[in-house]
Amino acid sequence: MISFALRGDILEITTCQGCMWYGGVGVFFDGKYRSDVEVVEPSLSEKGIFESKSQEEAFRKLTGSAYPLFLENAHLVFVGEDLDGLGAAVYELGIRGLFGFMGAIIMVGQDGEVWAAVTDGDVVRCFTSESNGPKLPRTIETWCARFAGKGLVLMHSGSFNYLK
Repeated sequence: MISFALRGDILEITTCQGCMWYGGVGVFFDGKYRSDVEVVEPSLSEKGIFESKSQEEAFRKLTGSAYPLFLENAHLVFVGEDLDGLGAAVYELGIRGLFGFMGAIIMVGQDGEVWAAVTDGDVVRCFTSESNGPKLPRTIETWCARFAGKGLVLMHSGSFNYLK
């Protein structure tokens, strides 16, 4: 059972032991929540993925309507390994308890190239700033293999190619 109690401007939420599995591993609902807290627009720059707002804006333009999916998956950010030897910074994004179901990865190359992928329902959407065709770096391909049951869609230049 989940209990909600409104006390003035504070919402108190308490859960029973049987409700704990609804949130996934390490996720809790219990707490006191206030409505007068200033909401700050989340950004990938604040998570250390991009060095400037202009880099993030370029990423937003590249990913278009999928940009919010990257933000939604950026609860936890881990530094990944560049399996391609490109000298790229690799960031793996996820939500505690949901790593096997959803997530994202972003690679930023030394010359500003970007490769990224994000889960979106039953597909994984892949993006690249490179114009040399649908070839994905091995780092991205290896990450996408975690979601083998999902289709793979390569997005580029405002269009897309369905890869599998």
